[in-house]
Amino acid sequence: MKHNLCWFLLNILVAMSAAVPLANASDDSEIVERARSLYAQARAHPQEDALIARLAEEAGAIVNEARKTELGLEQLETLRSILDAMQTLVEQLVAKAERRTNQNEAALERLYRSPAWDNLSFANAAFTYWTAWINLEIAQRVRIEKDRDEILMRARKGFQLASLQLFRPGLYYGGWLGIGYVAMLQGQLARSRQVINKLDDALSRAPDTPVRHAVSLELRLLEARMGDVKKATSISKSISDNEAKMLRIEVFALLEKSRREDKPPAGVAQRLKVLIQAGRMDQSLLENMMAYGQQVAAIDVGPWTDLAAAEYRLQHKDYGKAMQKYEAFFKESIPLQGINLDGYRYRWALAAYNTGSYHAAARILEKLARQQGLAADIDKAVSKLLYAVQLARSSDSPAGRKAMRLAAQQFVNKNPDDPDADTARLIIAQTSSDTDHALEALNRIRSKSRHGGDVERTVFHFIARDFSARIARGRPGLAIDSARKGMAAYHELPVEDRRNPLNTATLLQMRALADPGPNELLNSLDFLDNLKTADVETQQVLVEEHPDEMIRLLGYMLIKDNPGSTVVHALSWSRLQLYDRTDNWSGLTELMLALGKESDLNLPVEAVYPWIAEREDKFQRLELAQLAHPSASTQPDIDRRFYRLIIESLITLEDHGAAYEKARRFTREYPNSGDAWRLLARTAELTNDPFEADRAWRVISDKLLPTTTTWWEAMLNRARIRAASTRPEQACPLLEEIQRRIEHIPDSQETVYETILESSLCGQIPFSINSSPSINLRPAEYPFHILGPS
Repeated sequence: MKHNLCWFLLNILVAMSAAVPLANASDDSEIVERARSLYAQARAHPQEDALIARLAEEAGAIVNEARKTELGLEQLETLRSILDAMQTLVEQLVAKAERRTNQNEAALERLYRSPAWDNLSFANAAFTYWTAWINLEIAQRVRIEKDRDEILMRARKGFQLASLQLFRPGLYYGGWLGIGYVAMLQGQLARSRQVINKLDDALSRAPDTPVRHAVSLELRLLEARMGDVKKATSISKSISDNEAKMLRIEVFALLEKSRREDKPPAGVAQRLKVLIQAGRMDQSLLENMMAYGQQVAAIDVGPWTDLAAAEYRLQHKDYGKAMQKYEAFFKESIPLQGINLDGYRYRWALAAYNTGSYHAAARILEKLARQQGLAADIDKAVSKLLYAVQLARSSDSPAGRKAMRLAAQQFVNKNPDDPDADTARLIIAQTSSDTDHALEALNRIRSKSRHGGDVERTVFHFIARDFSARIARGRPGLAIDSARKGMAAYHELPVEDRRNPLNTATLLQMRALADPGPNELLNSLDFLDNLKTADVETQQVLVEEHPDEMIRLLGYMLIKDNPGSTVVHALSWSRLQLYDRTDNWSGLTELMLALGKESDLNLPVEAVYPWIAEREDKFQRLELAQLAHPSASTQPDIDRRFYRLIIESLITLEDHGAAYEKARRFTREYPNSGDAWRLLARTAELTNDPFEADRAWRVISDKLLPTTTTWWEAMLNRARIRAASTRPEQACPLLEEIQRRIEHIPDSQETVYETILESSLCGQIPFSINSSPSINLRPAEYPFHILGPS
């Protein structure tokens, strides 16, 4: 089926080339050399049937280009000899394949059902077919009638063989078209008309395909050739249907004559203007005009001249001028009812893309994509080209990645069966920020083997990323599912990726959490530690004999003495998790004591802190934190975290005295830490020292502005503490200061403030959040009131 589709597309080009004027697209000798290169490849790899089939496809493209560039007779004959040699080679391969079966019926049946036979039989028919087209070209250049007739008979025979390939539509229809051309060159115009008419009827089930349009056009041209196109002296602007039909036939007969004789198309502009002014311009006329792009571009038919020039330039890969001509045409804004210009807008974007004008191409394509009622084939083509544009524009910016991902997703949605859709799915996964979405896209890739391990690498990357993020938060229990998936994904990686130290280290950490045999894995880590005591030869033997591939890889790294910090960290972290899983408390405490010291059990304290902080057992949490804390002395941020963790754990365990002493040390170590003074205030209250608590809160409030939430927290706590003390009147100056700044009070503190004010002994003062800041709060009068120090 692959060959059928490919050849069907190639034959569209062949059929169109019979009606489209063409200039030299490449050097004659280059075309012949490309054919020689194909033959050399075929001879070098005759056993590769898929390659032979692909070379047959490439030979078709070369023949098509040779017909467009109008090679000289000598070059055509050389090309024919090369094609003959390739066909002979294929015939030999077919015969050899049949001989290997020794005429065994079962073996022959297997052969005929095999992909290899399909490839070889396809190539055999294809080379015959393309040789027939070259013979057709040669016949048009031969002047001796006898030689010409002989060559045409050879061409006819090749086309007849192709016309028998019922299961390969491209060869089948192309063969019949070739038979019609042979009859035409032999002067049998009625026969040619009959053949092409039947071909036109056969293609009636696909009326909108380019090959159908080409055949229908050829039929109309043939009809015109069978009559006379008279020179028009004057043509009325009001024309009937029949007159319009005849004008169209004459136009394309004249265009064909112009192409064939390489002369300006006389009389065409006049007829086309009449058709256009009479409102006879429709989709069919437009597409047929564009088939003669070079000729129409040479005459004046208004904006359509620019469009024809653009089509011609695009066909010949002159993308810069094609883009300019398309732009000039669409600036005219021709509102013609019943004419769809979407395909030409698409080709405008294609020209822009090929000039590297990606912004312009994206603008045209995005406008097309938003258009309602876009034809299905154009819609698919637009989504694919927009994907190619965004891929070419790819950048590391978030906006660039988002645009590329969106274009890839639209391409996949509209072209799920396109061979390039799997690459787009891979890009969708690689640009995703969500692991589940990425893995879903990767799971939909149909041909993973085509991507050289990129799919497997990406799967492992996302699982490993998710796993690392979970353990970094100190919640290894939540990472167990990711660990299991990662262990399975690791074994799907290519060999070189499994040997990557980072991947191996990640696998070790995954196994530390999810391996069903934690004790056996722990023994393997002990085995790695014990390697250092053995001599070099013994180390090598021990590592090679170990049954675990991962341990062998780690062992080789350790023997070479270059494991890297990532592997060393993974070894220690994994040992920590395995001690935890096997309830080895002495092992855990040993690891904590080894933190920050020169030791084989080297583990960054910042990686240990979240693991300790998330432990559910509050006694274990406190003990491990106290053991690990000294190792954080050189890292202030982690050190402060440990202070907070230990103090809060002591408070939870109601060891308030120890918590207070730790908080005092915290403030001495970090006098500028708000957390330190807050914890000192909290523990001072718990140990019944309100004066110390008030002082700690004052340190905070004195360093902040009243516009901050923390200032209000500190001031309200001070007021609360004083109001509840043996000298409650000392809360009044604080409440007065608070009232002066009442406009800054946070919503979260309003209720707290009102509660303190209601319970205070500062007189009957009407309180309101919106009170004037000038209100003076004074202490109430008591019979035995004793003023405190000012």
